[in-house]
Amino acid sequence: APLGNLHIDAQGFIYAVSPILNKDQIQRLNSVGTNVYGEVGTRTGAGRLWDKLRGQEGIVFGETEVQWGWNDRMRMSVPQALLPQFQDIAVDELGIVSVLDGRNSQVYQYDQAGNLLTIFGGKGASAGFFIQPTSIVAGENGILYILDAARGSILVFRPTELTLAIHQASHEYFNGDYDRAALLWGEIAKRNTNFALAHSGLGKALMSQKRYAEAMQEYYYA
Repeated sequence: APLGNLHIDAQGFIYAVSPILNKDQIQRLNSVGTNVYGEVGTRTGAGRLWDKLRGQEGIVFGETEVQWGWNDRMRMSVPQALLPQFQDIAVDELGIVSVLDGRNSQVYQYDQAGNLLTIFGGKGASAGFFIQPTSIVAGENGILYILDAARGSILVFRPTELTLAIHQASHEYFNGDYDRAALLWGEIAKRNTNFALAHSGLGKALMSQKRYAEAMQEYYYA
């Protein structure tokens, strides 16, 4: 499938996005062109040969929008699922993956396992929204630079304190510092008890510390 844009990280991995795929719209390609993105997490159908042979293995990224339209042949309104059209991708020094959805003018942020961290933006001319976003670049300290072609300007986004904590917790976990990750995810869960990813992240960190009973409780919350 054709790829829309790419980013090369410091380790030489190529992150790429496809605007037309239904699964694995975000890929991390190694030196031989194999997509390894999400292998440290849970991939749908991962390890099941039958799913792989049927092409059902993979990760679905983004939120599907449902629009209703009139069907002349059926003489009725029918739903149509509209998937995101990822146009560009950027990866920062913490490994946070930011992708630009041209259809809904939103930015999705994922961790190294393909878990959704945050969504922001949308269509509009007011602050924090986009008219025609076309390109994204990641700077230091979580800063994102996004080109809005219709405005003819570059918009700069700074992460909130909570978003920075989420980014750091994800980085510590995938960097192998499970004690630090558990501490951060615990603080995030206290600030937002309904944030499922904080509880599952804390569960993963506790599992790595062999604190299985506590990990099971966090997975239950998640």
